Amino acid sequence: MRLLTHLLVKISAIVALAFAPLTIAAPAQASIPDLPSYEQALEMLSNIVVGAPATSDGYSRAEFPHWRSAGDGCDTRQLILRRDMTEITLRADGCTVGLGTLDDPYTGQLINFQHTNYPEAGAGNSNAVQIDHIIALCDAWKTGAQNWTRKMRAIFANDPLNLIAADGPSNGSKGCGNAHEWLPRSAGNPGFDCEYVTAQTAVKNKYGLTMASDERQVIEDILVECIGETGTTEPGVTEPEIDPEAPEPENPEVTPETPEPETPNVEPETPEVTPETTQPEADPEPAEEKPVSEDSSQPEGTLLANTGTDLAPLIVFGSGGLLISMGLIAQLRRRTQ
Repeated sequence: MRLLTHLLVKISAIVALAFAPLTIAAPAQASIPDLPSYEQALEMLSNIVVGAPATSDGYSRAEFPHWRSAGDGCDTRQLILRRDMTEITLRADGCTVGLGTLDDPYTGQLINFQHTNYPEAGAGNSNAVQIDHIIALCDAWKTGAQNWTRKMRAIFANDPLNLIAADGPSNGSKGCGNAHEWLPRSAGNPGFDCEYVTAQTAVKNKYGLTMASDERQVIEDILVECIGETGTTEPGVTEPEIDPEAPEPENPEVTPETPEPETPNVEPETPEVTPETTQPEADPEPAEEKPVSEDSSQPEGTLLANTGTDLAPLIVFGSGGLLISMGLIAQLRRRTQ
């Protein structure tokens, strides 16, 4: 019984964890990803065809299938809410945002978002934060999208480059307006105009949509103004302010150190000495052994003294046989005479 109770407690904990709301972090400021610089946006602007927009005949939001799956089981709306809001709490499905805070780009105000059905039905108002198409769907229809396929319009309607979380009433007041007809300054936040028209230019350039002449002029004027004010071409980046009365920083005098002469680390060259080649001494050839005469009782090379004469001529047994000195022969001749 105790084991069964313990098992039931564990199962209950797992179930509660699976269905508990999830709180995740997100960027602190609603922003549009992958925007070009202001300078690049001006270049794009020169490539956009200027022409009068067509009528809105045949337009319907249904012509732009939107809020499709973003590939992870969550639809595009939830993806953008999670991208642009902070202090997010997800519902039990792991996709739907139940709670969150939006730093609204159109009004400049903080909006505390609560889903209509979180934590229970009727608790909040999902329409307080809406997902705005920066190039409104009806404006896209009048400037080229009416000629697209349905599939192409679905891609456009779900492109994160053209989407941003925004205050619901401000999005409603924008309606179908282009940059000449509506800007974030209209909702109270002119500081977002630069990023907004940069995004509009990037989207129309990407999809080949046209612009009205007055729309184009407004965008060009804002981009030029943005570059001039910030001193940079990057959206949302400003140069640090310099106080003209601030004293110049002191430059301490620096006495240059006299470098010690470097001793070259060169090893002395050792002249090559070619050793004299000493020829190895040849082993002396052994003396050829010669037979000794049987009559001789002396070994080879023995010196014999002739005691019967004044001279002691030598009889030498050499390599040529028995050698008798010429002096000895002369004495022998005299004695025989």
